[in-house]
Amino acid sequence: MEKVIDEAVKKGKEQGVNFDLVVAAAGNGTTALGFGRATKRHCLDFMLWEPLGCGVYSERKFGEGFNLRNFGIKPGELGYHKIYGAHFKKTPYELPNIDKVFEEDLVKDVVVVVDSDIRSRALNVINSARDRFRQRPSIQDLPSLENSSHLLTCVEGKPVGRSSAGNIAAVLDIIERQRIKDANILTFFYDDLSRY
Repeated sequence: MEKVIDEAVKKGKEQGVNFDLVVAAAGNGTTALGFGRATKRHCLDFMLWEPLGCGVYSERKFGEGFNLRNFGIKPGELGYHKIYGAHFKKTPYELPNIDKVFEEDLVKDVVVVVDSDIRSRALNVINSARDRFRQRPSIQDLPSLENSSHLLTCVEGKPVGRSSAGNIAAVLDIIERQRIKDANILTFFYDDLSRY
C-alpha cells in the first residue's frame, strides 16, 4: 500500500504536480496504515472517510462517543450501509492495523459520508429519540455518495463504484468545509461499477 502512494507522488512530480493532501476510504486498516505511512514520509496530510454510523475511525480520532455527541446515534445503530469495503461498526476480532494507524498518528482528519438509505434511517432514529438530545444533528449536511456518483460517471467516462464515489464526496466536503484553494488532492478509484 505504501508503494501506491510512492508511485503516485513520483508520477505527479514527473507531470509537475506536487500533492498537498491524500484522501482515502477507511476499511480494515490495511490501506490506512500503508497510505498513512507513505504520506507521512512524503510530508503530506492524510484524511480518511467512513460511513455515518460506523464510528471505527471517528471515535478513535475524536474520542469515544463522537457519533452520539455529533449525530445522535451510536456506532452500528443504523445497520448496514451501501459502501462496500468500508467498515460497518466495531468488530469482535482484532484489527491491529487500525491500532497502528492511531499509535503512529497518521490521520489528520476523518470525514463522515452518507448514502441515501443511511441518511433516512439516521433521521428516523433521531426524530424518534429527539428528547434524548439537546439539538438535532445536521445529518443532511453530510457529504453524500449520490451527489458524487454522477460526477464519477463523467470523469473519463468510467463507471466506478461506491467507495470511489465516497472518495469524491469526501474530497468535495474537505474542499468546501476547509475552504481549500489551489491544492492538489490525491485520491483513488478503487472499484468498478460492475462489482455491484
